[in-house]
Amino acid sequence: MNFVANNITILCNSITSTADNCPTLSSEARTVSQKYLSLFNLFQKCHTIYDKNIVSDPDIEDNIEEFMAFYRKHFAIHSVLPKMHFLEVHVVPYLKQWHMGFGFLGKQGVESIHHYFNDLERRMTVNPCD
Repeated sequence: MNFVANNITILCNSITSTADNCPTLSSEARTVSQKYLSLFNLFQKCHTIYDKNIVSDPDIEDNIEEFMAFYRKHFAIHSVLPKMHFLEVHVVPYLKQWHMGFGFLGKQGVESIHHYFNDLERRMTVNPCD
């Protein structure tokens, strides 16, 4: 899933196109749009890595640090959300310990494991007709 190429880009573009109708807001709208587009681009880099089933990308730590630094710089008056704290503090140790991403924890991850169990069952089942 590509966040930026889909809904986020459409949203950010709609901010600027709506503001074009009001010239006094146009410059500020472009700034806001660009800030959010940059933020979501940085988050996408993190999400793309940690959402895989198997994680072996060493850039995850740098990507998370870059995302959080951008957030703290450009959204300084806002607090760090619990999910962002989880991303910053707990994701990398989890990935290092378990060597797998969060893709296994969702429904699709469970379904992919289910496929492997079904395949093993088919291969290990003794056919009485043989």
